[in-house]
Amino acid sequence: ILEKVVKADMEYHMGKISALPNSQFGFRAGRSTTTAIGTAHSKWIKAVQEGKVVGILAFDLSSAFDTVDCDLLLEKIKDLGVTRRVGDWFGSYLNGGKQCVNWNGTRSDFVDVKYGVRQGSILGPLLFLILMAGLPVEMGVGENIVCYADDVSVWTAGRDVDVVEPI
Repeated sequence: ILEKVVKADMEYHMGKISALPNSQFGFRAGRSTTTAIGTAHSKWIKAVQEGKVVGILAFDLSSAFDTVDCDLLLEKIKDLGVTRRVGDWFGSYLNGGKQCVNWNGTRSDFVDVKYGVRQGSILGPLLFLILMAGLPVEMGVGENIVCYADDVSVWTAGRDVDVVEPI
């Protein structure tokens, strides 16, 4: 129940400050795979109709949820302007976890979890979106990007292939 309350509060706060870019689809109401594909496709078609060549780079971030740097994520959460108390709560939520492996009746020692968001958690997808929110700016691609969860497509358009090739 607590995760649901925190998620609702964070979504409300992030909505007020427009924290998520329009290019981010997935894990968001009304922003499905279909709308992600439709958005990208319409931009590509417009460029082609203007006589441009379009170059597209699509990639999937492998093990994306398992490789989240919790310290970086915590910085991004604090950058959203949350109170110190909320930041401290997320710090406690993200850090201090332990895990072990059970295999054929044998259990490993417990080790500290330093990376990743909790699989199957209520907050996991939202935390991943927070981490990914700065990607368009960090990549310097402006509006030429569509992200659906951990799938990313970036593109460029130009009058000839030499302009497009560097992507």
